[in-house]
Amino acid sequence: QIVGASPLDINSADAAILAELSAGVYTAIIENGVGEAGTALLEVFDVSEAEGVESNTSLANISMRGEVGRGDDVAIAGFVVRGDTPKKFLIRAMGTELEKSGVSNALGDPRLKIFQSTSEGSVLISENDDWQEEAEIALEATNRSGAFGFDEGSKSSAKVIWLDPGLYTAVAESSDSSTGVVLVEVYGVR
Repeated sequence: QIVGASPLDINSADAAILAELSAGVYTAIIENGVGEAGTALLEVFDVSEAEGVESNTSLANISMRGEVGRGDDVAIAGFVVRGDTPKKFLIRAMGTELEKSGVSNALGDPRLKIFQSTSEGSVLISENDDWQEEAEIALEATNRSGAFGFDEGSKSSAKVIWLDPGLYTAVAESSDSSTGVVLVEVYGVR
């Protein structure tokens, strides 16, 4: 409760891990124990501050890989901007670049939308259909954040944006009604 996580029901089949992690790259995988398809929510919370532990490290980026279908069947990554001042982010919806990592059925033309949660509900604050629309800014932020590069001619999406503290959602959908796998990424840019 201290970090804002919703409590899990005592008799639920939900899973939780509390781990102390050294600086590095990590992957969390959600699997269904009974082999059924469905939607899951994966949350990552830094509990150091809540436990009174000072840390000189912070979460540099978070990403999620998922299927995008048609209509409302989109990939969603929610994130929180903490602190007292705006911060700069690189937010991407990567498609065909995933094929180099062995991902088949990558989404050919993802569109990225960024929403802010407000007292009136979720408000669209920015969007991008192809990273080349803002190529110079996207490439600079990609290099500064340590993200893997874009393929020339790809239709992946990217947005470099300053965000005030608050709750946000990055949504990847298909620009051309096709389906496929997408990677939604959120990087802090220094």
